[in-house]
Amino acid sequence: MNTNPQIKRIAKAAGLRFLAAAALGLAAVAARGGDESGAQGPKDYTLFLGTDLALTTKDGTFPVWDVSEGSWVLKVNGAPVTVDAKDGPSQLKMKSGMRLTEASATIANLRKEPEFTPANDPYTKFTKATNKAASDYAGAQFASNDAAAAMYHADAVAQTSSEPNSLGGANASSTSPSGQTSLADAGGLVNNASVAAGASPGMLLTSGANPDTEAYDALDVTFDVSSPRQLNRPYVVLICRYHERGAPAGAVHDWIHARPLNVIDSKPQHVHFLAGGFPPGYELINFELHLYNMGSEIATNVAPKRVEYTLDEAFDYYRKQYLSSHKSATLPAVPAMGHPPADLPGRLAQGLVAKTLYVRVNRDGTATEAFLDAACTRRADDPYVGSLIRDIRFKPALENGEPVNGVATLMLDRLAM
Repeated sequence: MNTNPQIKRIAKAAGLRFLAAAALGLAAVAARGGDESGAQGPKDYTLFLGTDLALTTKDGTFPVWDVSEGSWVLKVNGAPVTVDAKDGPSQLKMKSGMRLTEASATIANLRKEPEFTPANDPYTKFTKATNKAASDYAGAQFASNDAAAAMYHADAVAQTSSEPNSLGGANASSTSPSGQTSLADAGGLVNNASVAAGASPGMLLTSGANPDTEAYDALDVTFDVSSPRQLNRPYVVLICRYHERGAPAGAVHDWIHARPLNVIDSKPQHVHFLAGGFPPGYELINFELHLYNMGSEIATNVAPKRVEYTLDEAFDYYRKQYLSSHKSATLPAVPAMGHPPADLPGRLAQGLVAKTLYVRVNRDGTATEAFLDAACTRRADDPYVGSLIRDIRFKPALENGEPVNGVATLMLDRLAM
């Protein structure tokens, strides 16, 4: 993917976009898991180990934006392009790293059980074979009855032919070829019926012919999902590692399955599906469930290496990574993350708040005061504006990689989108 490995995108539901940093080492993440700063407030942000998905086609490598049944949906030059998973050449690329996001969802009642695909289900095969055997047995019984009747008829004819006739002699047909043929045919029918009767259900499973009841080749997955913020184009991606039956110890393979979901909101949605593609008798080694919405991964309670942060904790993590990623850069201060008020769109529509503010930002990324002009000569003397900018964090201005005081342009109409 054409993304700086040290910089990750993080999007706020209100429309504010900012860059999240790349992964810390596991030890550093664990160290930051505690509330060492003593910061207070709701833990609205989540740091977790996420995975970027991209697909390499003959035209290049593009990020996955969505999925449909059996297809990947890519964003190519800003437009969605559908690629059938069976079409080639194509290659799925996965890149893992720590993600910091405010969007979150809850996965409840998650269950994953090895299962059979219908085509590989030994019980289904047994039922089909049993039904066929029963049909064969019925046919054999009919043939046996028919053969017995034919044999009885042939015997009766033979007995009649052996009786003395009115002239005192035996009927010549008793030793004729036609009589011998009738008896032979009847015996053959009985023999064939006996062979066919061997296909009865009781004879289906003989020694050494038992079905392989451990040859699972699928995964049965069920869970409930909900989100406080509506997700309009969600999809789930399962990333697993498995050991193939008979393979050397330690030999593992990757397996991935993607599936679109219905719109997710605060009401739990039940999800249940069967995902195939495993070799029969596989052993599941690792299982991860990743939830996405329009190409962006959503933090969940089952995400790997998950840590919850307050705004100040999240920004402290983010700021350190931002500075680490721009050690020699000279850049202006820009908005990074925060909580715009719920009534901001209404105030903007009524003209009660200026659409654009110019905010003085300290080197630590916090705002001090807002102005109505870029020269910072006209203060925005409004308590509402003062409260608003205190809940916004900014990427500090940089001079040769060092944070300095600066001025950031804050477009409230974009913030309220």
